[in-house]
Amino acid sequence: MTVTASAVEMNTKIETIGEAEVDNRRRISLAKAGVPENARFLIEKDPDGTIHLIPVTSIPTRELGLISNPEFVAGWTESVRKAEEEPLHDVSFADKIDD
Repeated sequence: MTVTASAVEMNTKIETIGEAEVDNRRRISLAKAGVPENARFLIEKDPDGTIHLIPVTSIPTRELGLISNPEFVAGWTESVRKAEEEPLHDVSFADKIDD
């Protein structure tokens, strides 16, 4: 479990945006806060009941395995470097097709 510093501890201004009511499915809308559709959050709850939503970017396990592999990252970086340096060539397979 990740522990984060609160806005007060980080000396950040907290803005009150409004009040929200939990619907019959126990959901609230974050539209008033300008949260975009499909945003993801880590949810933390303080002992006093305060709920914190921390924006996150989730990485699928299979991708995390790749980007955690130094050999893969080095190969990928080299491939991108080469692609940026070398010009693209048009390729035609027209002469390979029998009419």
